[in-house]
Amino acid sequence: MLGTDRHPAPRTSQRIALLERVTERLLELAAIGPVDGVLFPGGYFRLKSVLGLMPIDDRLTALRHSPPTTAILAALDRLDVVFPGITLVIGIDSHALDRWFAGDQMVTAWQRGALVGYARKAFPVWTEIHHRAPMVWVTPEDVDQPLRLVRLRNDRLAILCACYDGFGLRAAVDPRFADQTSIRWIREPGQPIRWFYAAERPSYIERWASFLRAHPPDLALIAIHHFARPGRDCYWQRHGIAGASAALDGIPILGAAHFREHLPAERHVSPLVSADVPRAHLFEGHFRRAHPIFPLRLIPVLSADGRTQAVIRLFFLHHRFPRSHDP
Repeated sequence: MLGTDRHPAPRTSQRIALLERVTERLLELAAIGPVDGVLFPGGYFRLKSVLGLMPIDDRLTALRHSPPTTAILAALDRLDVVFPGITLVIGIDSHALDRWFAGDQMVTAWQRGALVGYARKAFPVWTEIHHRAPMVWVTPEDVDQPLRLVRLRNDRLAILCACYDGFGLRAAVDPRFADQTSIRWIREPGQPIRWFYAAERPSYIERWASFLRAHPPDLALIAIHHFARPGRDCYWQRHGIAGASAALDGIPILGAAHFREHLPAERHVSPLVSADVPRAHLFEGHFRRAHPIFPLRLIPVLSADGRTQAVIRLFFLHHRFPRSHDP
């Protein structure tokens, strides 16, 4: 998407209109055959209420009744006619809780007219836990939330990641590959947000790693927030996306993002996708390669005045399946 998830924050009416234009372009692809899923960036929609303060069932109810839901379900209904069982994965953020603490960074998955997947960010990045802006806080129940896992039309099991959660996937191999120092603030059920002590972090990471071991996904879908321009995503591609594939036995890792200044105009630019990355990649440090997979096609989405507002990138990922889910 052209633009950003913040400064200025997205307006719901504009994002609904863009979702409708994306849907129109997707419907024109009927001849290519089944499409399993469509991934939107992080923070595509913005809510006023902070849902992380609520129990999980109340969060889901609030999402089902939020302003973007009618538009999401309308788009899904149209797409289901051409691509039965398609999954829409869309990032939804909220406004800040107050001047000190941030709100939510969430990923939602919608399928056959229903909300079927939900993840709230469990791994902040270091820029989100300093006092320059409201600080990101986590909740322990979001680490191993079963709704992170979504079964796609093709029977693959996808794990939903809210932006830097993609880097957290590397903890499946070793906790040192996750940025534990950025997990600074936590809110436990019925309690206020508090400082999260360093001695508590290993159990948090192990809870996440145990979840990944118990439910090994077949692919990961990462709703990334934004980059300044194509080419500024190299760190993410090498260390985040390729690193996650290496940590999870080479499964495909797909990302979608906003680009603030201009969009990728060629297939080989900013793919944000990797697969079949060897485990050794994780131990190569600054010498890690990008291991990109390039889209088959780029499909521009134009505004009413003819400007490109988004680019749909079509990927066909042939990965070993079924995976062995044995311990």
